[in-house]
Amino acid sequence: TEAEAKEDIELPISPYTLGAILGSYGTRNIVKIVALEKSVLHRVRQDLGENYNVDIRSYESCSTGIITPAGDIDNKAPSLTKLLQDLELLNIAPKYLFIPEIYLNASRDQKLELLRGIMDTCGYSNRMGNFNAYHTSQRLINDLATLIYSLGGIATKKMPQIRYRSLEDRTYGERCYCLSIKLKD
Repeated sequence: TEAEAKEDIELPISPYTLGAILGSYGTRNIVKIVALEKSVLHRVRQDLGENYNVDIRSYESCSTGIITPAGDIDNKAPSLTKLLQDLELLNIAPKYLFIPEIYLNASRDQKLELLRGIMDTCGYSNRMGNFNAYHTSQRLINDLATLIYSLGGIATKKMPQIRYRSLEDRTYGERCYCLSIKLKD
């Protein structure tokens, strides 16, 4: 099928940046994006423009970017925490994250940018060209499937898996949902 034909709409946060935030689980009191590639954080910095600072820190396995408004007090852009609060995405546990309805009703190009942001932070592709998104939020995975369908693609949900992480000599597991994605182009 073809993608839905819709016009660009005014969105509170650029689609790529919101996708990177959602994929990074970064919706607590500070807005933090975690990415394997530093280029993702440079893209967010470019996307946000001069109204925001993106403090990039590199570690062995990943890089993080903490986003804050730039400028003086009288001329500040709205903080991303305020914009996330307006979208009801602030201070919720990662397993409850979702894609706001306004972004699901955006234009094809805006939806693709949202998808790019999500995939750049919680996506994976292999040599055969298969794309998968992994997240602890079942609702986000369901919303992502809706997004893919609206782009004329195919989305297949896989059985939940347990993803293991190591933190300070302890390993713990959490339920992780997977979505296999195929797009025409």
